Amino acid sequence: MGQKIDKIDEAYFARTEGNTTLSGIPLKKVYTPENAPPPDYNQKLGDPGSYPYTRGVYADMFQGRYWSKREICGYASPEATNLRLKALVQEGASALNAIGDFPTNVCIDSDHPLAEGVVGAQGVPVCSYRDMEALTEGIPMDKVSFMLTFNAVISLPAYVGVARQKGIPLESLRGTSINTPGLAGCVYGPRALYYQEIPWRLRLYMDHNEYAYRNLPLWNPINVNGYATRESGGDAAHEIAISFTEAQAYIDILLERGLSIEQIAPRFSFTYSCGMDFFEEIAKFRAARRVWAGIIREKYGAEDPRLGRLKYHTNTAGESLQHQQPLNNVVRVAVEALAAVIGGTQSLQTCSYDEGIDIPTAEAQRLALRTQQIIAHESGVTNVVDPLGGSYYIEELTDKLEEKAREIIKQVEEQDGQLKAMCSGWIEDRLRQLSFQQQQKVENGERVIVGVNAYNDESDEGQPVESFQLPEGEVERHLDNLRELRSSRHSESVKRELNKLGEAASREDVNLTEQVLSALQAGATSGEIAGFIRMAYGYPYDIMHTIDCPF
Repeated sequence: MGQKIDKIDEAYFARTEGNTTLSGIPLKKVYTPENAPPPDYNQKLGDPGSYPYTRGVYADMFQGRYWSKREICGYASPEATNLRLKALVQEGASALNAIGDFPTNVCIDSDHPLAEGVVGAQGVPVCSYRDMEALTEGIPMDKVSFMLTFNAVISLPAYVGVARQKGIPLESLRGTSINTPGLAGCVYGPRALYYQEIPWRLRLYMDHNEYAYRNLPLWNPINVNGYATRESGGDAAHEIAISFTEAQAYIDILLERGLSIEQIAPRFSFTYSCGMDFFEEIAKFRAARRVWAGIIREKYGAEDPRLGRLKYHTNTAGESLQHQQPLNNVVRVAVEALAAVIGGTQSLQTCSYDEGIDIPTAEAQRLALRTQQIIAHESGVTNVVDPLGGSYYIEELTDKLEEKAREIIKQVEEQDGQLKAMCSGWIEDRLRQLSFQQQQKVENGERVIVGVNAYNDESDEGQPVESFQLPEGEVERHLDNLRELRSSRHSESVKRELNKLGEAASREDVNLTEQVLSALQAGATSGEIAGFIRMAYGYPYDIMHTIDCPF
């Protein structure tokens, strides 16, 4: 007896019910010149490569060169992560990105009692100079652009030290630091613990930034993580606004330290999400470029229009990945990556379809990279710069997102700026409300998620996928290496360097970067370095209030 078909009418007559973007911008059924009259071209759009960069920061965009193709990596140990990074290069990745695990990003060592069970679970554990050596072994640091997505304590100083050790001039190091102490950082730890640490984290972060601006001419010292805003519930306009208000806080500090906007702006960068609302995401990138160009000119008085070029990396949206029917995520990632490219991204990381379940397998990550390569070489969307420029719909959306972002920027400024708005809980509360509203739309069916609240069946057992298997013994190997470091190092030398660091941290006129590197090279760990800086600021040695200072 054949299977009963009882949903054919429903499927045949299905139609769109959406009348707003995901950010809540009301939509018309059709856009005409009446809705989006031709703008003052040079003021609102400009040619690609010209102020205000709405249409792209370079005149030739991908005809000059493709975006940097990255896949984020972080596994059970520095050695395991190093192997995956090399494999991705062999598969055609054009740049690298390593992310720290939870203990690394809250500045505790892998052998901390409360780190048990999470070491290497969602990122690479890096808590010593040796770990950075292992992470970068065999990688041509003078040729590759390396994105360091973990805490400020160890990332840049250790990377600089390893480069020096290999005889590589600092002038040839190319990459980006993602270690901001702002909103992006608070996702790594409990709010009460994290926010009390912002003063010393901000000091160390800005020290490393200033050091990089003065010594690493090809390095992007600051990368403000707007992606964290989006993953925390923010919409496209909040992503623009909150990242820009945070950026201004850091620029103001660097100006106070004697750097000029001419030095700061060209190497200031951002990381953004690219979600599923295809046209809104394209418009978001266009609006962001225009808003940023305006900020650099209007607030900071930059006369050279080139200083207003928005530099950013894009991740496809992790929050859009579902564990139900996970192969559907292949399509989601492709849609988001296409929007990022049409929107003019300069760097891109595509999520793997299995990330809704576990850490990406090598096969899934290869497919994610292939998605970028297919878009680059087969889709034809890179043949023309800003191919949707002039679309009545795109231009209207760009204008609306700019207006909404500027209004949110004004609201943050009324809270006395980003850092105070964050520490008071104003931003967190705002994002929580937005997240709740989006979840309500999913639960009541107003927002359809295929395979989750539509086109699913209770009898559907899902699509089984091979999940990532942590290499057997790899975490223990990393912990053994850490134990061996502690037993073999010269304790008096470590103590001496940590005391020097603590003394330097008690003075505001000293840049701590070289002293942090000296402590790392003496054998100190990231957790120990963080502990001594904490104590210099009057905080307990251990953020978790679990262990005592070992020296």
